[in-house]
Amino acid sequence: MGAHEVIVETPDHKLELADLPETHIADVIRAYRHRVADLGGDDRFKYVLIFKNQGYQAGATLVHAHSQLIATPVTPKRSKKSCWGAALLRI
Repeated sequence: MGAHEVIVETPDHKLELADLPETHIADVIRAYRHRVADLGGDDRFKYVLIFKNQGYQAGATLVHAHSQLIATPVTPKRSKKSCWGAALLRI
């Protein structure tokens, strides 16, 4: 059980996120925030990750500029350790 979403960053197939005006990039980041908040409100999910594979060599299977979001019912061990370590640094 989990969620997997594709976030299309631009309707133009020739552009990448870095090519977009700052206002459009801000819209993409707002979309991330909205989706994380929505999925974070679902008690079934404990972990949400947004990632971007850009280009074939990075593993992208879509030519269109996009990001992906996954939500899972468990937090990966490495992420737990990393977050715990970051919390220690904040003290």
